[in-house]
Amino acid sequence: MRRRVKRSSPRPGATMDPMKAPTRLATALVLLATLGACTASPPPPSTPTTTVATTARDEAPKAVPFSARFDATGRFVADDRILPAWRLDPTLPAAKGDQYDDIRTAAPQLYAITEPPDRIATVRPMVEWEPMRAIVMTYPGYMLTSTNATDTFVQVAVHASEVGEVWFAVDGASAENGLKSRILTAGVSQQTLDDKIKFYRTDIDSVWFIDSGPLPIVDTATDTFAFADWRYYHERPLDDGVPTVLARNMGAFGYEQTATVYRLPLYMEGGTFQATTDGICFTSDRQIYNLSCYDGSCNDNIESMSLTALQTHPYTLQMETLLSDYVGCKDLVVMHSITDDGTGHIDMYMKVLDDGRVLMGEYAAPYANNAEQTNGPRLDANAAFLEAYVKPDGTSFTVPRIVMPGRRNSSFGNIPFTFINSTLFNGVNLWPYSDYSAWDAQKAAAQATWDAVLPDYDNIPIEATELSFYSGAIHCVTRTIPAQPAADWVDDGTCGDGSCVAPPHGYDGECSPAGISEQVCWGPTWLCECNDCDNGCATTPNGCGDITYYGCCDDGTLYYCETNQVYSQPCGGSCGWDQSNDWYDCGMSGADPSGEHPLACGATCTPNCAGKTCGGDGCGGTCGDCGAGSTCVSGTCASTCVDPVCTVGDSGCDGAVAWACITQDDCPMRAEVDCATSGKICEAGQCAVAPVEPEPDTTSPDTATPDTSAGTDTTTPPDTTGTGLDVQGEGDVQQLAHKSSGCAGGGGRGSGALALLLGIGLLTWLRRRRPAGL
Repeated sequence: MRRRVKRSSPRPGATMDPMKAPTRLATALVLLATLGACTASPPPPSTPTTTVATTARDEAPKAVPFSARFDATGRFVADDRILPAWRLDPTLPAAKGDQYDDIRTAAPQLYAITEPPDRIATVRPMVEWEPMRAIVMTYPGYMLTSTNATDTFVQVAVHASEVGEVWFAVDGASAENGLKSRILTAGVSQQTLDDKIKFYRTDIDSVWFIDSGPLPIVDTATDTFAFADWRYYHERPLDDGVPTVLARNMGAFGYEQTATVYRLPLYMEGGTFQATTDGICFTSDRQIYNLSCYDGSCNDNIESMSLTALQTHPYTLQMETLLSDYVGCKDLVVMHSITDDGTGHIDMYMKVLDDGRVLMGEYAAPYANNAEQTNGPRLDANAAFLEAYVKPDGTSFTVPRIVMPGRRNSSFGNIPFTFINSTLFNGVNLWPYSDYSAWDAQKAAAQATWDAVLPDYDNIPIEATELSFYSGAIHCVTRTIPAQPAADWVDDGTCGDGSCVAPPHGYDGECSPAGISEQVCWGPTWLCECNDCDNGCATTPNGCGDITYYGCCDDGTLYYCETNQVYSQPCGGSCGWDQSNDWYDCGMSGADPSGEHPLACGATCTPNCAGKTCGGDGCGGTCGDCGAGSTCVSGTCASTCVDPVCTVGDSGCDGAVAWACITQDDCPMRAEVDCATSGKICEAGQCAVAPVEPEPDTTSPDTATPDTSAGTDTTTPPDTTGTGLDVQGEGDVQQLAHKSSGCAGGGGRGSGALALLLGIGLLTWLRRRRPAGL
């Protein structure tokens, strides 16, 4: 499914057209993604880059050097394709009957709310320090251009594969092959890749799997696990469906059976939930605030309430009941969020280490900016509250502290970074850091803290700068799966006369609800056929008739369907297909070259495969597919291999860069990785641990010094803006982000986007505009 920017409202001059009356439902469901941006600036870190020369099919994107993500002032400029960890506009309740509900309605077996486990008395949520079988991540192919973020995923896989399995859910061959090549060149053997790193292809929206993925819940009576699944962001329905997809396909990862999934009627992300084995569960005041927004009216007073008052807030009590019924929580403890993080998730500032200890972030005075002056006391209050908290068994917590590094400037605003967003996995602690030289002392202090609080773990720092700019890091992109067997706590039923014959507590509705092609007589009883039993299972009414999201042109006027309404826009006679955006637009000419979307409004589509052996038939169908190593060019299969860039099997070193010539889709490909990213050197084409030097090596790349190639550190005093100081004032852009569409002052896009719009001129004025931010 292709991804594009959604128009939040019709551009000036476009009006709803009641004359294009509804005659039938639009013929395609389109998943839309938006990304707002703002203004703001510090120097980029000195992180080396990874580049991969590729001739892979599926149009694998070219890697972009990480330094290219920063403007001349050192401000990080976000990639519009990458969805951040926060919801783009959490102040809006989930709209019913929109395109996202259409996707959910078309696959109710992935989203329908179920009854809770009948065995809840012996159920507990998983904890991160228990033995694990696998660590799971989602990786969309568009991430291949993000070299630093991809390196983070690769390093997680490298270290995790030494102590367990690594699973990737990917959205196609490009993502899978790109990861494989990078993992191999990072030093993982082919045998380890084959045996311990597994890939599963499915539709996904983003990388934030701790948030959208399932929560394993353990039955202590049978020593098996199933999954709990809360509702994820309304605008990311593909991610929202992955937990059940994963559970029903456990065989792809070597399991003998599937796992039952219990879907809660609760909007929450996994990054704002942690627990102990005795059922003490934790969340944040931002989660309570978000529940008020989902309820239709954001209550800004929630995040200023005392911790004592938060524990008995009506939304807290409502959430506590659901978590008790579905997950096995015995108590729910609400913590203050830091105010300048887009998500407010607890995993950005605290971590449950074991049943008796909670690690809490710390901003120490003197504070660097207003955000730290606000959040320092909030984290101190969290620590004091937990130390005074008495668990139901009479015990209490000790609360060690870990330094918080500060903030960095981006097109989203000033973003807080963290060392605490780590993942525990079978004796390994993978914790994030950012290679800014001004934070070297904080990094060393964080390493010392991790070694002190987890002395039996291998505490491994992983560079995660790029992910951090989207308000996430290591924990945010990983979910660990317990070592116990997966189990169907509810047996599968059978289909008889169109209805499911169910076992106790099993689904007993239609065998193939909503007209789906498969029979779904499995899983727990559904409480309703969608993910919102209270507000009804709405679908998009027949509002646009023959007019689709892609639009059409009629006598020089553009018509398109948006928010279930037809809009028209005079084009001055110039209306046609916009190849870059995959829609009809003003200022363009000609029809969709694939023929799938006719130029004229109301036109019908006739399949045409004359002279073609592959590619589209012009109406959404296909004239044939090409095999590996070839692609469809003008209706004929042609080789995707360009002139050989290397000889398969060769490898070597270009300085600190390791390279190997591999085969990808039957074509030779030179894959490269900069070993310095993981603090290693290149030897014989592989990354290796550097020998201990008796004195500091003043000639080799030093990740603790400014990256002169980035073009900023040589002209800017080290980190004059990088310690968290707001270049443009003390406004907490990210605090506003979670309450006002991601940007302060109405959500204007960053200066780079503004300059681009001004440069395009009058032609752009005639075209559809992207929203300021959603």
